Amino acid sequence: MQIIETSIFARQIVKLLKKQEYLDLRAQLAASPEAGVVIKGTGGARKLRWAAKGKGKSGGIRVIYYFQDSQGKIFLLLAYSKSDQDDLTPDQAKAVRKLVEGFKDQDEE
Repeated sequence: MQIIETSIFARQIVKLLKKQEYLDLRAQLAASPEAGVVIKGTGGARKLRWAAKGKGKSGGIRVIYYFQDSQGKIFLLLAYSKSDQDDLTPDQAKAVRKLVEGFKDQDEE
């Protein structure tokens, strides 16, 4: 399984998780790439609830990603703290949908 980070995700995740927590997250996604709930209106992106140390899942972080099953790829798109934001804003959902459409177009080539 290939895991690819967007530059935005890379900047966000270092502020949210320690290195080992992030490695655990990547391992979990590689083992269960369909674990996250599909977000309506994003073209198939998923939201994974991840427990930040000492906060549990409900107070942890959210990871937005796209699993491209045909290519065995996971694209890590966004990460944010649940305390900062609950769901994607309409603008974020639109941007995620455009990214996902681009990944799908690449898959068809």
